[in-house]
Amino acid sequence: MKTLWQKRIFISLSFIFTVLIIESDIGDTFTSNQTLSLEYHLQERSRNIKDVCEQNKLELMWPQNEFRRNIKNHVWDFTHGLAYCPIAKVASTTWFLNFQAIMNINIQGFESMQESRTIVLEDDSFVKKGKRGKISKSNFKSIVRNITAPDNWNFKELTKVLEVMTPFMIVRHPFSRLVSAYEDKMLNPKFLSKRKLATAEELNSQPSFHEFVSWLLDTRSNKSGTEESWKNVKAFSPFFSACPVCQVDYSVIKLDGEGNEMDSWIRYLGLNLTSTEAHTEGGAQSSTNRALDYFSQLTKEQVLELYNIYKLDFILFSYKPDIFINAAKGHLTDDKMASLRTSSQPATHQSINQNFGSIFQIFNFGKPKKITKTSTQKDNIKDKKSLDFLNRAKLKQKLKIENFNKRGSPSMIS
Repeated sequence: MKTLWQKRIFISLSFIFTVLIIESDIGDTFTSNQTLSLEYHLQERSRNIKDVCEQNKLELMWPQNEFRRNIKNHVWDFTHGLAYCPIAKVASTTWFLNFQAIMNINIQGFESMQESRTIVLEDDSFVKKGKRGKISKSNFKSIVRNITAPDNWNFKELTKVLEVMTPFMIVRHPFSRLVSAYEDKMLNPKFLSKRKLATAEELNSQPSFHEFVSWLLDTRSNKSGTEESWKNVKAFSPFFSACPVCQVDYSVIKLDGEGNEMDSWIRYLGLNLTSTEAHTEGGAQSSTNRALDYFSQLTKEQVLELYNIYKLDFILFSYKPDIFINAAKGHLTDDKMASLRTSSQPATHQSINQNFGSIFQIFNFGKPKKITKTSTQKDNIKDKKSLDFLNRAKLKQKLKIENFNKRGSPSMIS
């Protein structure tokens, strides 16, 4: 009897152990497949972007002075080898929080001092102070930007170190993002954030989505897509006017891609982050459905005009406008539909030499560099110099973070 029960217990334990092993293997396989899928998508997007850039040089190439300024405004995390180009309403708040976490930037001291209305004894560029020396504002985005700013490094140094780093940007469907920006900027006015009761007049001043789109179409009439032309309305600017996609080989992550690309990207980079959910209320599907409701207020002609403003975003990042046009009122003529189908076709892939994380050669996309023993040796020397610079930048940034964290210590409080 005892032997029978022992056998049964042994069989049960063996079964449980086997199931655990299988589940573990399935989980590892699933994670591995997700990573491989992301790598495939990154390569496909890079190829498509290079083709689109080749075909639209005049519209997409940034002037050198604007390019230099934009590069310096990236978030530079030298410790993890990342350069991030933030875009409003595309998980940028999430990634500023992520950088704050992985770089061990401690802003709790400043927040506590602000809440307790304590006085700061010394001047500090990270916070705003009132007349009595009390902290009036402590913005974590400004703190992260300040710490990750490349200081006095010149453009040549930054482009060199970028070759051994991973530049990335995050996108979503251009029309879903436009709706999100409309809700944030037009339906969430500043008086609501100041805890004041809104008057009927103030509430009535908020434009409908139809009115907002009419204003945007009028504002953008006969204007180019350059960063300069969008400087007063950056929240609504196209992706290509926020990040120089044709001069930096970004890894492009889609907020609304297959599966959870954000989660896969964080695992791919090996970052120690516990929360990887972006601020998209209700998820990507809910965001799309909400956007479609807004677009049902528009005419198909208006949607087509909007598409023409953001057309290069659609083509660069392989998005389609169809469901938004279908949701709108009215109809388009056959010739306009034919033109739309032609313009929204993805670029034809050419054979391109891949070199992720490098600066493109201006007006020289897709031309493989001839590999020789000499050029390989030069590249190795160049990479070594870039890595040396990266190591110096890491040390400098580490000291900057340590100094900042000390500033939030009790020694600053009177």
